[in-house]
Amino acid sequence: MLTFEYRNLLYSELIPTAIPESRIRDYTRACKLANEEIQADRQAGILGFYDLPERDVSHILNFMESIDPKFDTMVVLGIGGSALGNKALYSALKTERNLDKKLFVYDVVHCWSRNMNKENEINVKNRNFDQEAANWDQAPGRVKVAQDIARSMLREITLTPDMDVMDFGCGTGLLTFALQPFVNSITGVDSSPGMLDVFRKKIKERKLENVKAEYIDLEKGDVLKGSFHLIVSSMTLHHIRNIPPLVKQFHSLLLPSGELAVADLEPDGGQFHSNNEGVFHFGFNRTTLCQMFSDTGFCDVRHWTAAQVEKPVAGGPIRTFKIFLIIGRK
Repeated sequence: MLTFEYRNLLYSELIPTAIPESRIRDYTRACKLANEEIQADRQAGILGFYDLPERDVSHILNFMESIDPKFDTMVVLGIGGSALGNKALYSALKTERNLDKKLFVYDVVHCWSRNMNKENEINVKNRNFDQEAANWDQAPGRVKVAQDIARSMLREITLTPDMDVMDFGCGTGLLTFALQPFVNSITGVDSSPGMLDVFRKKIKERKLENVKAEYIDLEKGDVLKGSFHLIVSSMTLHHIRNIPPLVKQFHSLLLPSGELAVADLEPDGGQFHSNNEGVFHFGFNRTTLCQMFSDTGFCDVRHWTAAQVEKPVAGGPIRTFKIFLIIGRK
């Protein structure tokens, strides 16, 4: 039986370079959040290997019995964890058993990376939001998600009449106009001229003076400008190629004690969108994104589920997709 004794990693007079116990306590909350994410993924069936110990392996045992036991060398072609897992088990068992067979593990991770990059190039071809803008608000499910996210933000963020707000990735303004009555001003930012045309039309029709639209395309090197008490973004982050620099821009634009509120998908395995053009990330791990917020300088980082969407996936049953809301304070 393999055991892991974590106390061997802790600081002591004999091992002064090890981890201090206070550092372990600092990670208690992060570990709890990570465990919640793992359990959620397990229940959703996103990653099947969580239940491998409980699965029926009789077909594997039957296959092993059919193999001539006289061989002396086994070669494993693995990819990432498939290679590392075999190597780790073999190395551990060698200390307890006299293994008479040799194991060679060839990890083809670089080939895998190249293939994945090629696949991503296909999936992330820019999506033409301009063509979808006119009918964007006609999807009831999309409107409901925006309403649920807006309600969650209004419940968790204290909006005041003196606040200036940015809605990054505003689209047609489903979130923007839900927050508009409660703040001094709100600026909708988007990279789709078609979406912004619909956005500006709404401003004109509603005769609003505290809402404005701004065209910004990060892919072309544009930089966000201004100073804000609050920056919000809904279902936009998975369309952004490089997240950390954007979070840093958000942080620099916020006034002291300003807040960043981001709503987006939990890991979806690429099943949420029927067409993954323009999708750079198949959802996000909350714990990882929360850590990114903290590393950028945000404090009081917190998260919860803001909305859920039930929809059929290609070739499968109806699946529930969760949308989180993460808020951090500068």
